[in-house]
Amino acid sequence: MASPAKQRRELKLKANYLLAYNTLSSALWAVVLVRTILTNIREGPEKVYGAVGDYTKWTQTVAAMEIVHALVGMVRTPLTTTVVQVASRLNLVWPILHLCPESMRTSPAYTTMLLAWSITEVIRYTYYARNLQGEPPAWLTTLRYNTFFVLYPVGISSEAWEIYGSLGELEGVSGLVAVVEKVVLYGIYVPGAYVMYTHMMHQRRKVMRGKKPMRN
Repeated sequence: MASPAKQRRELKLKANYLLAYNTLSSALWAVVLVRTILTNIREGPEKVYGAVGDYTKWTQTVAAMEIVHALVGMVRTPLTTTVVQVASRLNLVWPILHLCPESMRTSPAYTTMLLAWSITEVIRYTYYARNLQGEPPAWLTTLRYNTFFVLYPVGISSEAWEIYGSLGELEGVSGLVAVVEKVVLYGIYVPGAYVMYTHMMHQRRKVMRGKKPMRN
């Protein structure tokens, strides 16, 4: 068994690593958010992928570390939930948007998807970073556990549209990939949307219940 001093050092090292990871991730997604907004305003949604597509691809790939964090017990996030969330996005930024027709890269759904992702992640990672430093401010907690009411439906519907719109082109590229994406869309996204939404509702109730003022 490790000595108390060694345990404290390990806990501090883990906390410092997670603080750095969450701070960096928040900054990366903030860049996605700003670039997406500015490009959409100045040039329109059809130019968003060219401006931020590759950057978003690698920013989302960094998030695969969250699977490792959950797997080794570094965080208490359920492994299954983490895998579903990360894998679904990696599926979008790699096989779908890498192989899909230009029309899906220039679709307004791509822009709404990035807006939903980036706003969510800036809030989420900032919340995690502040939580490692102490009690997060009330406004940040409110954003963390309430914005999903709007952002989750926008995000997942945009993702589903991107997959659906790419199926025809994918069949011409690889029949196997097209079949896999149909399974993902109809077999995972539809039931998975309900599971993830109810999971977030449960998390919200648990956290917000603890924020209610005590009655005399």
